[in-house]
Amino acid sequence: MLPLAHAPGLLPALAAFALANVAVACPVELVGAPEPVWQQAVSRARASLAAGASPNCSSIAVEVVAGGAVVRLTAPDGRLAVRDLHEPTELLPLLQALTVEGPDARSESSKTAEAAAARVKNQTVSDEPTAAQVATNPYSTRPLISASVGFRLGADRLITPTAGGSISILNGQLEVGLLARYEAHYVSSSGDNEGRPETSGFALGAQVGAHRELERVALRAGLLGLVAALREDRDRQAGRAEARLGGYVGGTWPSRGKLRLRTDLALEIVPYNLGHSETNALGESSLPWWACGFYIGMELG
Repeated sequence: MLPLAHAPGLLPALAAFALANVAVACPVELVGAPEPVWQQAVSRARASLAAGASPNCSSIAVEVVAGGAVVRLTAPDGRLAVRDLHEPTELLPLLQALTVEGPDARSESSKTAEAAAARVKNQTVSDEPTAAQVATNPYSTRPLISASVGFRLGADRLITPTAGGSISILNGQLEVGLLARYEAHYVSSSGDNEGRPETSGFALGAQVGAHRELERVALRAGLLGLVAALREDRDRQAGRAEARLGGYVGGTWPSRGKLRLRTDLALEIVPYNLGHSETNALGESSLPWWACGFYIGMELG
């Protein structure tokens, strides 16, 4: 038995010894623009690591990106493991496999979890210290190709059916691309089209905007710039063209399928001809100085 006089000096030592033996769960940080399903997956992972034995790691970062997530696990010796995930359900089996300390400590459930994690695509492991590690780029680009039909309605009640397509590059949440559109035949929606010269157009342009993938749909919005070549029967000024500026909003469904349904709503104006539509050989309005277009089609990529 130690004298009671020494008890106060023993208390800090006992407290430090107790804290050193408490299993502290490896912190799991969620970054990016997480969706609810990823938040739930990270919460389950935190609870599982806290309930188990002390995990063999220093920190875990889960970065939500387009099409999935990137997991970065830092080991106590400075090594870094990077994994690309596609589904939230892959997170917990992966962390269970990566945080098992040594082959002798692996239970049958841990081996099963590691086998599930081995099916995750694009795995990258580094045995080098963190300072020498070059992480993979989570913002890899992918092409998007679309085709659509619709209509364009604008000033002086002029309307035409349309058909077109686009090709663009998606990098993270930035979408940049080119588009083409054929405007088949402008007519007046109020009638009185008897004897009206046939007016059509072919537009080429560029688009730049944001592309945000949610759980079920992907939302799009951005700016447009086009040059349209015009054609009119009995046109006394052949080779006419006009420049247009505008913007668009739209969406695709589902958000991550290979083939998706796509809709777009666009507003365009002719900036140097505000308030005045083009006229045909009869002096009637033939091309609107502003127009709103609605398009529906399919997207691949």
